[in-house]
Amino acid sequence: MIEIHPQPDEALSDAAQQLTPARFAALLDRLANYLEKADPSAVTAGLSSDRESLDRIDAQLVDLIQHRQEIVERLAHRKLELGASVFQMDRWLDMLEQRESQAAGVGLDPKYVKAFFELVHRYSVQHQAAIYQAQRREDL
Repeated sequence: MIEIHPQPDEALSDAAQQLTPARFAALLDRLANYLEKADPSAVTAGLSSDRESLDRIDAQLVDLIQHRQEIVERLAHRKLELGASVFQMDRWLDMLEQRESQAAGVGLDPKYVKAFFELVHRYSVQHQAAIYQAQRREDL
């Protein structure tokens, strides 16, 4: 919604967000100019190669997550055999520090990588906990 007033300072409400008719016309001109330049098919064609590359990488990430999940399951069963807890604080902190350092070393924001691995780890712990609970039910 755009509010227009010939004298925004004298408007009864929301003076700071109102446009004069002249500023509104200028805004419409800029918008029309932008829309003329933004040919959707040209944008799509210009981005398609990089988008296809991202799609391939995303598919590889899904495959890697699935492979990681298989290893997490093996670890959960091994931890059960050894009587270890699901969450290993020292391992988690060491791994997180290594990933943040690796990220910084290749020019990525360590906070981004940390957030990514926090999410991955949370689901790994939840998955292992579910395996532990299922085993406990079987043992009863």
